[in-house]
Amino acid sequence: MKRFSRALLIVCLIILILISVGCTDLYSSNWVIKSTDQTKTVGRVGYIEIKLTTQSGVPISDTQIKIMYKEDSQWESFKDPLTGKETFVTDKNGTVTVSVFSSKEITWQFNAYVVDNPSIKTEFTVRFVKPNWLFMVWMCADNNLENYGLNDLEEMKNANANVSVITFFDGRKNPDAAYFLDEFGEQKKIYTFDQDLNSGDPDKLLEWMGSIFGEYESSYRALILWDHGSAWVGDSKSLSATYTPKAICYDDTSGSSISVAELREVLESYTGPEINLLGMDACLMGSIEVLYELKGLVDYVVASSFSVPGDGYNYSFLNQITSTDDTLDVGEKIVDAYRQYYDGNSSLESEGLSLAVYDMSKVESTTLYISLLGSRLFNIMNSSIRSTIHSFYQDLTVYYYLKDQNNVYYPVLVDLNDCAYLMELYINDSDVQNYARQIQEYLEELVVYEYVEKTGRTISNPVSIFTPKNTNIFNSYINDYSTLLFKNLKWDDFLQSWLN
Repeated sequence: MKRFSRALLIVCLIILILISVGCTDLYSSNWVIKSTDQTKTVGRVGYIEIKLTTQSGVPISDTQIKIMYKEDSQWESFKDPLTGKETFVTDKNGTVTVSVFSSKEITWQFNAYVVDNPSIKTEFTVRFVKPNWLFMVWMCADNNLENYGLNDLEEMKNANANVSVITFFDGRKNPDAAYFLDEFGEQKKIYTFDQDLNSGDPDKLLEWMGSIFGEYESSYRALILWDHGSAWVGDSKSLSATYTPKAICYDDTSGSSISVAELREVLESYTGPEINLLGMDACLMGSIEVLYELKGLVDYVVASSFSVPGDGYNYSFLNQITSTDDTLDVGEKIVDAYRQYYDGNSSLESEGLSLAVYDMSKVESTTLYISLLGSRLFNIMNSSIRSTIHSFYQDLTVYYYLKDQNNVYYPVLVDLNDCAYLMELYINDSDVQNYARQIQEYLEELVVYEYVEKTGRTISNPVSIFTPKNTNIFNSYINDYSTLLFKNLKWDDFLQSWLN
Protein backbone atom coordinates (compact mmCIF):
# COMPACT_ATOMS: atom_id res chain seq x y z
CA MET A 1 0.00 0.00 0.00
CA LYS A 2 2.82 2.36 0.85
CA ARG A 3 4.53 1.58 -2.44
CA PHE A 4 1.31 2.28 -4.32
CA SER A 5 0.86 5.65 -2.55
CA ARG A 6 4.45 6.58 -3.22
CA ALA A 7 4.07 5.74 -6.94
CA LEU A 8 0.87 7.75 -7.13
CA LEU A 9 2.57 10.71 -5.49
CA ILE A 10 5.45 10.54 -7.97
CA VAL A 11 3.04 10.49 -10.92
CA CYS A 12 1.17 13.49 -9.53
CA LEU A 13 4.41 15.40 -9.01
CA ILE A 14 5.50 14.67 -12.58
CA ILE A 15 2.16 15.95 -13.90
CA LEU A 16 2.44 19.11 -11.79
CA ILE A 17 6.00 19.70 -12.97
CA LEU A 18 4.96 19.28 -16.60
CA ILE A 19 2.13 21.75 -16.16
CA SER A 20 4.27 24.22 -14.25
CA VAL A 21 7.00 24.31 -16.90
CA GLY A 22 4.41 24.84 -19.62
CA CYS A 23 4.60 21.56 -21.44
CA THR A 24 2.15 22.73 -24.06
CA ASP A 25 2.72 19.72 -26.25
CA LEU A 26 0.43 17.76 -23.91
CA TYR A 27 -2.41 20.18 -24.59
CA SER A 28 -1.65 22.12 -27.75
CA SER A 29 -1.16 19.31 -30.20
CA ASN A 30 -4.75 19.79 -31.32
CA TRP A 31 -4.76 23.61 -31.26
CA VAL A 32 -5.57 25.54 -34.42
CA ILE A 33 -4.75 29.18 -35.15
CA LYS A 34 -6.66 30.88 -37.98
CA SER A 35 -7.09 34.17 -39.82
CA THR A 36 -8.21 35.11 -43.32
CA ASP A 37 -6.91 37.14 -46.24
CA GLN A 38 -8.31 40.65 -45.99
CA THR A 39 -8.55 43.93 -47.94
CA LYS A 40 -8.27 47.30 -46.17
CA THR A 41 -8.42 50.95 -47.22
CA VAL A 42 -5.33 53.13 -47.43
CA GLY A 43 -5.54 55.94 -44.87
CA ARG A 44 -8.04 54.14 -42.63
CA VAL A 45 -7.28 52.15 -39.50
CA GLY A 46 -8.16 48.51 -40.19
CA TYR A 47 -8.37 45.47 -37.94
CA ILE A 48 -7.37 41.83 -38.28
CA GLU A 49 -8.64 39.03 -36.08
CA ILE A 50 -6.65 35.90 -35.24
CA LYS A 51 -8.46 33.07 -33.48
CA LEU A 52 -6.95 30.26 -31.43
CA THR A 53 -9.09 27.18 -30.73
CA THR A 54 -8.93 23.45 -30.36
CA GLN A 55 -9.68 21.42 -33.46
CA SER A 56 -13.20 21.01 -32.15
CA GLY A 57 -13.63 24.78 -31.90
CA VAL A 58 -13.15 25.39 -28.17
CA PRO A 59 -11.54 28.86 -27.65
CA ILE A 60 -8.07 28.99 -26.09
CA SER A 61 -7.73 32.08 -23.90
CA ASP A 62 -4.81 33.79 -22.11
CA THR A 63 -2.27 32.61 -24.67
CA GLN A 64 0.42 34.79 -26.18
CA ILE A 65 0.49 35.31 -29.94
CA LYS A 66 3.27 36.90 -31.99
CA ILE A 67 2.89 38.22 -35.52
CA MET A 68 5.46 38.63 -38.25
CA TYR A 69 4.92 40.45 -41.53
CA LYS A 70 6.87 40.57 -44.74
CA GLU A 71 7.56 43.73 -46.69
CA ASP A 72 10.21 43.92 -49.40
CA SER A 73 11.06 40.22 -48.90
CA GLN A 74 12.05 40.82 -45.26
CA TRP A 75 10.18 39.31 -42.31
CA GLU A 76 9.79 41.71 -39.37
CA SER A 77 8.04 41.66 -36.03
CA PHE A 78 4.66 43.36 -36.30
CA LYS A 79 3.82 46.23 -33.94
CA ASP A 80 0.24 47.42 -33.50
CA PRO A 81 0.24 51.06 -34.75
CA LEU A 82 -2.36 52.12 -32.15
CA THR A 83 -1.13 50.34 -29.03
CA GLY A 84 2.54 49.75 -29.83
CA LYS A 85 2.23 46.13 -28.68
CA GLU A 86 4.24 43.34 -30.30
CA THR A 87 2.83 40.44 -28.24
CA PHE A 88 -0.91 39.80 -28.07
CA VAL A 89 -2.94 37.71 -25.62
CA THR A 90 -6.07 35.83 -26.66
CA ASP A 91 -9.31 36.87 -24.95
CA LYS A 92 -12.02 34.58 -23.59
CA ASN A 93 -13.14 33.91 -27.17
CA GLY A 94 -9.64 32.85 -28.13
CA THR A 95 -9.24 35.98 -30.26
CA VAL A 96 -6.67 38.73 -30.65
CA THR A 97 -7.63 41.87 -32.56
CA VAL A 98 -4.80 43.89 -34.04
CA SER A 99 -4.96 47.23 -35.88
CA VAL A 100 -3.24 47.67 -39.24
CA PHE A 101 -2.54 50.82 -41.20
CA SER A 102 -0.86 51.85 -44.45
CA SER A 103 -0.41 55.06 -46.42
CA LYS A 104 0.03 53.30 -49.76
CA GLU A 105 -1.24 50.40 -51.81
CA ILE A 106 0.61 47.28 -50.76
CA THR A 107 0.06 43.62 -49.90
CA TRP A 108 1.59 42.34 -46.69
CA GLN A 109 2.15 38.69 -45.84
CA PHE A 110 1.50 37.83 -42.19
CA ASN A 111 2.60 34.89 -40.06
CA ALA A 112 0.92 34.52 -36.67
CA TYR A 113 2.05 31.86 -34.18
CA VAL A 114 1.72 30.76 -30.55
CA VAL A 115 4.69 32.03 -28.56
CA ASP A 116 5.06 28.85 -26.50
CA ASN A 117 4.71 26.61 -29.53
CA PRO A 118 5.74 28.33 -32.78
CA SER A 119 4.74 25.27 -34.77
CA ILE A 120 1.12 26.36 -34.24
CA LYS A 121 0.95 29.06 -36.88
CA THR A 122 -1.09 30.49 -39.73
CA GLU A 123 -0.31 32.62 -42.74
CA PHE A 124 -2.56 35.20 -44.42
CA THR A 125 -2.33 38.40 -46.43
CA VAL A 126 -3.62 41.94 -45.90
CA ARG A 127 -4.04 44.03 -49.03
CA PHE A 128 -4.35 47.81 -48.84
CA VAL A 129 -6.29 49.51 -51.63
CA LYS A 130 -6.26 53.28 -52.15
CA PRO A 131 -9.62 55.04 -51.79
CA ASN A 132 -11.18 57.05 -54.58
CA TRP A 133 -11.04 60.19 -52.36
CA LEU A 134 -8.79 61.43 -49.58
CA PHE A 135 -10.01 64.40 -47.52
CA MET A 136 -7.73 66.46 -45.33
CA VAL A 137 -9.82 68.64 -43.00
CA TRP A 138 -8.00 71.59 -41.39
CA MET A 139 -10.39 72.16 -38.48
CA CYS A 140 -9.54 75.50 -36.88
CA ALA A 141 -11.70 75.22 -33.78
CA ASP A 142 -9.40 77.17 -31.45
CA ASN A 143 -12.16 79.78 -31.05
CA ASN A 144 -15.87 79.97 -30.28
CA LEU A 145 -16.67 77.27 -32.87
CA GLU A 146 -15.08 74.43 -30.92
CA ASN A 147 -18.33 72.67 -30.01
CA TYR A 148 -19.44 72.80 -33.64
CA GLY A 149 -16.11 71.20 -34.53
CA LEU A 150 -16.71 68.34 -32.10
CA ASN A 151 -20.15 67.83 -33.63
CA ASP A 152 -18.67 67.71 -37.11
CA LEU A 153 -16.12 65.10 -36.02
CA GLU A 154 -19.11 62.96 -35.12
CA GLU A 155 -20.84 63.83 -38.37
CA MET A 156 -17.80 62.74 -40.39
CA LYS A 157 -18.00 59.18 -39.08
CA ASN A 158 -18.66 56.75 -41.92
CA ALA A 159 -17.58 53.28 -43.01
CA ASN A 160 -17.43 54.12 -46.72
CA ALA A 161 -14.30 52.42 -48.08
CA ASN A 162 -14.29 54.81 -51.06
CA VAL A 163 -13.12 57.70 -48.90
CA SER A 164 -10.49 58.30 -46.22
CA VAL A 165 -10.70 61.36 -43.95
CA ILE A 166 -7.82 62.81 -41.93
CA THR A 167 -8.79 65.69 -39.65
CA PHE A 168 -6.43 68.06 -37.87
CA PHE A 169 -8.43 69.31 -34.90
CA ASP A 170 -7.15 72.50 -33.27
CA GLY A 171 -9.29 73.04 -30.18
CA ARG A 172 -9.41 75.68 -27.51
CA LYS A 173 -10.27 73.43 -24.53
CA ASN A 174 -9.90 69.99 -26.10
CA PRO A 175 -6.51 68.52 -27.06
CA ASP A 176 -5.13 69.31 -30.50
CA ALA A 177 -4.94 66.04 -32.41
CA ALA A 178 -4.96 64.29 -35.77
CA TYR A 179 -7.94 61.97 -36.28
CA PHE A 180 -8.20 59.11 -38.76
CA LEU A 181 -11.32 57.10 -39.51
CA ASP A 182 -11.19 53.35 -38.98
CA GLU A 183 -12.84 50.71 -41.14
CA PHE A 184 -16.00 50.87 -39.00
CA GLY A 185 -16.26 54.62 -39.47
CA GLU A 186 -15.14 55.63 -35.98
CA GLN A 187 -12.69 58.45 -35.28
CA LYS A 188 -9.30 57.36 -33.99
CA LYS A 189 -6.95 59.85 -32.37
CA ILE A 190 -3.70 58.83 -34.04
CA TYR A 191 -1.56 61.71 -32.90
CA THR A 192 -1.88 64.28 -30.11
CA PHE A 193 0.16 67.48 -30.37
CA ASP A 194 2.33 68.23 -27.35
CA GLN A 195 2.12 71.95 -28.07
CA ASP A 196 -0.67 74.10 -29.46
CA LEU A 197 -1.32 73.41 -33.14
CA ASN A 198 -1.38 76.89 -34.65
CA SER A 199 -4.00 76.36 -37.35
CA GLY A 200 -3.71 80.05 -38.30
CA ASP A 201 -0.12 79.54 -39.44
CA PRO A 202 0.10 79.07 -43.23
CA ASP A 203 3.45 77.29 -42.84
CA LYS A 204 1.85 74.64 -40.62
CA LEU A 205 -0.94 74.15 -43.13
CA LEU A 206 1.60 73.73 -45.93
CA GLU A 207 3.68 71.30 -43.86
CA TRP A 208 0.78 68.98 -43.13
CA MET A 209 -0.61 69.19 -46.65
CA GLY A 210 2.74 67.94 -47.88
CA SER A 211 2.80 65.13 -45.32
CA ILE A 212 -0.76 63.92 -45.90
CA PHE A 213 -1.25 64.37 -49.63
CA GLY A 214 2.36 63.48 -50.34
CA GLU A 215 2.27 60.23 -48.39
CA TYR A 216 -1.30 58.88 -48.51
CA GLU A 217 -2.39 57.48 -51.84
CA SER A 218 -5.80 58.14 -53.39
CA SER A 219 -7.30 58.80 -56.82
CA TYR A 220 -8.55 62.29 -55.85
CA ARG A 221 -7.72 64.72 -53.05
CA ALA A 222 -9.74 67.40 -51.26
CA LEU A 223 -8.67 70.02 -48.75
CA ILE A 224 -11.34 71.49 -46.48
CA LEU A 225 -10.61 74.62 -44.48
CA TRP A 226 -13.01 74.68 -41.54
CA ASP A 227 -13.51 77.85 -39.50
CA HIS A 228 -14.80 81.39 -39.54
CA GLY A 229 -14.31 83.23 -42.82
CA SER A 230 -14.47 86.82 -44.02
CA ALA A 231 -13.59 86.65 -47.74
CA TRP A 232 -10.57 88.96 -47.99
CA VAL A 233 -11.83 91.51 -45.43
CA GLY A 234 -9.15 92.32 -42.86
CA ASP A 235 -6.24 90.92 -44.86
CA SER A 236 -4.05 93.99 -44.45
CA LYS A 237 -4.28 94.17 -40.66
CA SER A 238 -1.14 93.66 -38.59
CA LEU A 239 -1.07 90.66 -36.29
CA SER A 240 2.06 91.75 -34.45
CA ALA A 241 0.31 92.99 -31.32
CA THR A 242 -3.42 92.36 -31.44
CA TYR A 243 -5.33 89.47 -32.91
CA THR A 244 -7.22 90.80 -35.94
CA PRO A 245 -9.31 88.48 -38.09
CA LYS A 246 -8.22 87.98 -41.67
CA ALA A 247 -9.72 85.74 -44.34
CA ILE A 248 -9.93 82.28 -42.75
CA CYS A 249 -8.44 79.91 -40.14
CA TYR A 250 -8.66 82.01 -36.95
CA ASP A 251 -6.61 80.66 -34.05
CA ASP A 252 -7.43 82.41 -30.76
CA THR A 253 -4.56 80.92 -28.76
CA SER A 254 -1.85 82.10 -31.13
CA GLY A 255 -3.74 85.18 -32.33
CA SER A 256 -3.17 84.32 -35.97
CA SER A 257 -5.13 83.63 -39.14
CA ILE A 258 -4.56 83.07 -42.84
CA SER A 259 -5.13 85.75 -45.46
CA VAL A 260 -6.22 85.01 -49.01
CA ALA A 261 -2.76 85.97 -50.29
CA GLU A 262 -1.16 83.60 -47.75
CA LEU A 263 -3.52 80.82 -48.80
CA ARG A 264 -2.49 81.38 -52.41
CA GLU A 265 1.17 81.18 -51.39
CA VAL A 266 0.50 77.90 -49.57
CA LEU A 267 -1.10 76.36 -52.65
CA GLU A 268 1.67 77.70 -54.88
CA SER A 269 4.37 76.30 -52.59
CA TYR A 270 2.70 72.90 -52.25
CA THR A 271 4.53 70.33 -54.42
CA GLY A 272 2.56 67.13 -53.80
CA PRO A 273 -0.08 65.42 -55.95
CA GLU A 274 -2.78 67.65 -57.38
CA ILE A 275 -5.46 68.93 -55.01
CA ASN A 276 -8.67 68.51 -56.97
CA LEU A 277 -11.12 70.25 -54.67
CA LEU A 278 -10.83 73.03 -52.10
CA GLY A 279 -13.79 73.33 -49.75
CA MET A 280 -14.06 76.33 -47.47
CA ASP A 281 -16.50 75.54 -44.68
CA ALA A 282 -16.50 79.19 -43.63
CA CYS A 283 -18.42 82.41 -44.20
CA LEU A 284 -18.22 84.66 -47.28
CA MET A 285 -15.49 82.81 -49.20
CA GLY A 286 -17.55 82.65 -52.41
CA SER A 287 -16.01 85.94 -53.53
CA ILE A 288 -14.71 86.71 -57.01
CA GLU A 289 -11.66 88.30 -55.40
CA VAL A 290 -10.94 85.07 -53.49
CA LEU A 291 -11.52 82.90 -56.56
CA TYR A 292 -9.22 85.08 -58.65
CA GLU A 293 -6.50 84.74 -56.01
CA LEU A 294 -6.71 80.94 -56.18
CA LYS A 295 -7.13 80.46 -59.94
CA GLY A 296 -4.95 77.80 -61.48
CA LEU A 297 -4.20 76.17 -58.12
CA VAL A 298 -7.16 73.78 -57.70
CA ASP A 299 -9.75 72.39 -60.10
CA TYR A 300 -12.89 73.27 -58.15
CA VAL A 301 -13.79 75.34 -55.11
CA VAL A 302 -16.86 74.83 -52.91
CA ALA A 303 -17.76 77.95 -50.93
CA SER A 304 -20.58 80.20 -49.76
CA SER A 305 -21.09 83.86 -50.64
CA PHE A 306 -23.33 84.31 -47.60
CA SER A 307 -22.45 83.71 -43.99
CA VAL A 308 -22.42 80.00 -43.09
CA PRO A 309 -24.45 78.79 -40.07
CA GLY A 310 -22.47 77.41 -37.13
CA ASP A 311 -23.27 73.82 -38.12
CA GLY A 312 -21.43 74.41 -41.41
CA TYR A 313 -21.26 71.63 -43.98
CA ASN A 314 -23.38 68.53 -43.63
CA TYR A 315 -20.63 65.90 -43.62
CA SER A 316 -23.03 63.06 -44.31
CA PHE A 317 -21.97 63.57 -47.94
CA LEU A 318 -18.83 61.55 -47.15
CA ASN A 319 -20.90 58.40 -46.92
CA GLN A 320 -22.36 59.02 -50.40
CA ILE A 321 -19.06 59.10 -52.32
CA THR A 322 -18.72 56.21 -54.76
CA SER A 323 -15.76 54.50 -56.36
CA THR A 324 -16.36 56.40 -59.63
CA ASP A 325 -17.10 59.92 -58.34
CA ASP A 326 -14.97 62.63 -59.92
CA THR A 327 -14.39 66.14 -58.56
CA LEU A 328 -17.62 67.67 -59.82
CA ASP A 329 -19.61 64.68 -58.52
CA VAL A 330 -18.22 65.22 -55.02
CA GLY A 331 -18.75 68.98 -55.19
CA GLU A 332 -22.39 68.41 -56.09
CA LYS A 333 -22.81 65.97 -53.20
CA ILE A 334 -21.41 68.54 -50.75
CA VAL A 335 -23.94 71.09 -52.00
CA ASP A 336 -26.83 68.60 -51.99
CA ALA A 337 -26.11 67.57 -48.39
CA TYR A 338 -25.94 71.25 -47.39
CA ARG A 339 -29.27 71.88 -49.12
CA GLN A 340 -30.85 68.89 -47.41
CA TYR A 341 -29.69 70.09 -44.00
CA TYR A 342 -30.81 73.73 -44.23
CA ASP A 343 -33.57 73.88 -46.83
CA GLY A 344 -36.84 75.06 -45.31
CA ASN A 345 -35.22 76.85 -42.35
CA SER A 346 -37.09 80.14 -42.71
CA SER A 347 -34.95 82.13 -40.27
CA LEU A 348 -31.72 81.18 -42.05
CA GLU A 349 -33.24 81.68 -45.49
CA SER A 350 -34.27 85.21 -44.53
CA GLU A 351 -30.60 85.96 -43.78
CA GLY A 352 -29.42 84.13 -46.88
CA LEU A 353 -27.92 80.70 -47.56
CA SER A 354 -25.69 79.60 -50.38
CA LEU A 355 -23.17 76.98 -51.33
CA ALA A 356 -21.78 76.63 -54.83
CA VAL A 357 -19.26 74.66 -56.83
CA TYR A 358 -16.92 76.93 -58.82
CA ASP A 359 -15.06 75.70 -61.89
CA MET A 360 -11.73 77.44 -61.43
CA SER A 361 -10.84 77.14 -65.12
CA LYS A 362 -13.54 79.75 -65.82
CA VAL A 363 -12.28 82.42 -63.40
CA GLU A 364 -9.90 84.02 -65.89
CA SER A 365 -12.53 84.62 -68.56
CA THR A 366 -15.05 85.98 -66.03
CA THR A 367 -12.59 88.41 -64.50
CA LEU A 368 -11.38 89.57 -67.92
CA TYR A 369 -14.79 91.07 -68.58
CA ILE A 370 -15.02 92.45 -65.06
CA SER A 371 -11.80 94.33 -65.74
CA LEU A 372 -13.05 95.53 -69.15
CA LEU A 373 -16.32 96.66 -67.58
CA GLY A 374 -14.52 98.51 -64.80
CA SER A 375 -12.21 100.23 -67.27
CA ARG A 376 -15.08 101.28 -69.54
CA LEU A 377 -17.13 102.67 -66.66
CA PHE A 378 -14.10 104.57 -65.41
CA ASN A 379 -13.62 106.17 -68.83
CA ILE A 380 -17.25 107.23 -69.33
CA MET A 381 -18.20 108.02 -65.72
CA ASN A 382 -20.35 111.11 -65.32
CA SER A 383 -23.05 112.39 -63.00
CA SER A 384 -25.79 110.65 -64.97
CA ILE A 385 -24.14 107.22 -64.71
CA ARG A 386 -23.37 107.84 -61.03
CA SER A 387 -27.01 108.60 -60.42
CA THR A 388 -28.14 105.56 -62.41
CA ILE A 389 -25.97 103.17 -60.42
CA HIS A 390 -27.12 104.68 -57.12
CA SER A 391 -30.72 104.31 -58.24
CA PHE A 392 -30.50 100.55 -58.87
CA TYR A 393 -28.06 99.81 -56.05
CA GLN A 394 -30.93 99.05 -53.68
CA ASP A 395 -31.91 96.14 -55.93
CA LEU A 396 -28.56 94.37 -55.48
CA THR A 397 -28.35 91.28 -53.27
CA VAL A 398 -25.99 92.11 -50.40
CA TYR A 399 -23.86 89.32 -48.91
CA TYR A 400 -21.99 91.30 -46.28
CA TYR A 401 -22.64 94.54 -44.38
CA LEU A 402 -20.31 96.60 -42.23
CA LYS A 403 -21.98 97.62 -38.98
CA ASP A 404 -20.68 100.84 -37.45
CA GLN A 405 -20.70 101.88 -33.79
CA ASN A 406 -24.20 103.30 -34.20
CA ASN A 407 -25.50 99.95 -35.51
CA VAL A 408 -25.89 101.36 -39.00
CA TYR A 409 -25.35 98.74 -41.71
CA TYR A 410 -23.38 99.58 -44.86
CA PRO A 411 -23.24 97.17 -47.83
CA VAL A 412 -19.76 95.90 -48.68
CA LEU A 413 -20.04 92.69 -50.75
CA VAL A 414 -22.83 92.42 -53.32
CA ASP A 415 -23.95 89.92 -55.93
CA LEU A 416 -21.85 90.09 -59.10
CA ASN A 417 -24.58 88.67 -61.33
CA ASP A 418 -27.09 91.26 -60.08
CA CYS A 419 -24.56 94.01 -60.67
CA ALA A 420 -23.83 92.95 -64.25
CA TYR A 421 -27.50 92.43 -65.08
CA LEU A 422 -28.57 95.87 -63.82
CA MET A 423 -25.66 97.60 -65.55
CA GLU A 424 -26.61 95.96 -68.83
CA LEU A 425 -30.23 96.96 -68.28
CA TYR A 426 -29.85 100.57 -67.20
CA ILE A 427 -26.53 101.98 -68.50
CA ASN A 428 -26.91 103.15 -72.08
CA ASP A 429 -23.49 102.26 -73.46
CA SER A 430 -22.93 99.40 -75.90
CA ASP A 431 -19.54 98.43 -74.47
CA VAL A 432 -20.86 98.40 -70.89
CA GLN A 433 -23.82 96.32 -72.00
CA ASN A 434 -21.62 93.86 -73.90
CA TYR A 435 -19.14 93.40 -71.07
CA ALA A 436 -21.92 93.07 -68.50
CA ARG A 437 -23.64 90.44 -70.64
CA GLN A 438 -20.38 88.52 -71.05
CA ILE A 439 -19.94 88.48 -67.25
CA GLN A 440 -23.39 86.94 -66.83
CA GLU A 441 -22.69 84.34 -69.49
CA TYR A 442 -19.34 83.35 -68.00
CA LEU A 443 -20.86 83.18 -64.52
CA GLU A 444 -23.07 80.42 -65.91
CA GLU A 445 -19.89 78.47 -66.61
CA LEU A 446 -18.04 79.50 -63.46
CA VAL A 447 -20.85 78.45 -61.08
CA VAL A 448 -21.46 74.86 -62.15
CA TYR A 449 -23.70 73.83 -59.24
CA GLU A 450 -25.46 75.84 -56.55
CA TYR A 451 -27.86 76.09 -53.68
CA VAL A 452 -28.96 79.62 -52.86
CA GLU A 453 -31.90 80.97 -50.88
CA LYS A 454 -32.82 84.40 -49.58
CA THR A 455 -36.36 85.33 -48.72
CA GLY A 456 -37.76 87.78 -51.25
CA ARG A 457 -34.81 87.42 -53.63
CA THR A 458 -34.16 85.45 -56.80
CA ILE A 459 -30.44 84.76 -57.00
CA SER A 460 -28.54 82.94 -59.73
CA ASN A 461 -24.85 82.02 -59.82
CA PRO A 462 -23.94 83.38 -56.37
CA VAL A 463 -20.58 85.18 -56.36
CA SER A 464 -19.83 88.32 -54.36
CA ILE A 465 -17.84 91.37 -55.45
CA PHE A 466 -16.63 94.40 -53.52
CA THR A 467 -19.04 97.27 -54.32
CA PRO A 468 -19.64 99.64 -51.39
CA LYS A 469 -21.90 102.62 -52.02
CA ASN A 470 -19.98 105.37 -50.25
CA THR A 471 -16.42 106.62 -50.17
CA ASN A 472 -15.84 106.07 -46.46
CA ILE A 473 -16.55 102.34 -46.75
CA PHE A 474 -14.34 102.10 -49.84
CA ASN A 475 -11.49 103.85 -48.07
CA SER A 476 -11.84 101.70 -44.93
CA TYR A 477 -11.18 98.56 -47.00
CA ILE A 478 -8.75 99.80 -49.63
CA ASN A 479 -5.70 98.52 -47.73
CA ASP A 480 -7.24 95.04 -47.51
CA TYR A 481 -8.19 95.20 -51.17
CA SER A 482 -4.64 96.15 -52.09
CA THR A 483 -3.32 92.81 -50.78
CA LEU A 484 -5.16 90.99 -53.58
CA LEU A 485 -4.14 90.11 -57.12
CA PHE A 486 -7.58 91.41 -58.05
CA LYS A 487 -6.27 94.95 -57.47
CA ASN A 488 -4.48 94.65 -60.82
CA LEU A 489 -7.86 94.60 -62.55
CA LYS A 490 -9.88 97.75 -63.16
CA TRP A 491 -12.81 97.29 -60.82
CA ASP A 492 -11.46 99.59 -58.13
CA ASP A 493 -10.90 102.27 -60.80
CA PHE A 494 -14.63 102.12 -61.50
CA LEU A 495 -15.45 102.25 -57.77
CA GLN A 496 -13.34 105.33 -57.20
CA SER A 497 -14.74 107.16 -60.22
CA TRP A 498 -18.30 106.28 -59.21
CA LEU A 499 -17.97 107.10 -55.51
CA ASN A 500 -16.02 110.32 -56.11
